[in-house]
Amino acid sequence: MKIVAIATPQGQSARLGLRYRESSMSKPGLNGRHRNKNDVISSKHGDILVRTLRKIYGQGFAAGYPETAKLSEVLFHLNERSASQLRRDQETDHLEHKISQALK
Repeated sequence: MKIVAIATPQGQSARLGLRYRESSMSKPGLNGRHRNKNDVISSKHGDILVRTLRKIYGQGFAAGYPETAKLSEVLFHLNERSASQLRRDQETDHLEHKISQALK
């Protein structure tokens, strides 16, 4: 929630009211948290092929990229849905297990 105020001609602040701002996962915070998470994923799993990740997340994962592309090549260009799936699984320590299962 964000309170917005403006200066009036008399130099006083006037409360305009509340504006709700929707949080967007596609926009990282000021400290670049999403980029940092992507860097961790890339360093740990950058050699994984898109083909393997499509076995986990479906054929829509990394849409527009060849199945032979490495994750490190496409990670910073993924759409929000694909990127958020990876970040969620990395944060919950499920990504490595899912990858090992897909490679069997």
